[in-house]
Amino acid sequence: MDQLSNNWSICVGRGRGVDVRLHILFPLLALGVLLAVNADRISPQVALAGLLVLLLSVSLHEVVRTITAARMGGHTSTIVLAPIGGCSRPHLPADPQPHLVVALVGPC
Repeated sequence: MDQLSNNWSICVGRGRGVDVRLHILFPLLALGVLLAVNADRISPQVALAGLLVLLLSVSLHEVVRTITAARMGGHTSTIVLAPIGGCSRPHLPADPQPHLVVALVGPC
């Protein structure tokens, strides 16, 4: 199994041939936010909204990278979602153009 997919991440599902994994830092971040809510430093609504926005934005970014790689003739087998950004390794044709287009979508 690829090192990207089995180190420090938990499988949360599979869709269209792509394994989606959640990096262990996401639950740890949620725990930290929960502790901040319990210490009355932040309201529960703001904490939940912030975590959801973070998770959705990282997920959307990686979905767009995966779709772009597929349209350029490649495929992605694993996506790892982390609070500092997602990580995927699209397998692309050897031509420079697909690599350039996927790189322009955003960094890994």
